[in-house]
Amino acid sequence: MKRVLVDKSLYDELVDLLVAKTRTLKVGDPASEDTDVGPLITEAAAIRVEAQVNRAVADGATILVGGARRGNFYEPTILTGVRRGTPTYDEEICNKQHPWK
Repeated sequence: MKRVLVDKSLYDELVDLLVAKTRTLKVGDPASEDTDVGPLITEAAAIRVEAQVNRAVADGATILVGGARRGNFYEPTILTGVRRGTPTYDEEICNKQHPWK
């Protein structure tokens, strides 16, 4: 997850560009040359991402693209209106302890 803060004068144009690009990303087998986004390390990791996105939405965020989990795959997702104080705003979603540590 990356948080992007942008000036209001550029917001609409940047969001449109990011949503359009995100829609073109192919989710799949990381060994395939045409895959842009592979799976998370475990299904538990994908469930953790799903829970954080759902919490952000419950707290008022809007999903512009993505937002679905299939096994240990989580679609590239763009949220707007994420509020300070929610885990999605304050933490890196995928920066949790890995199972091999």
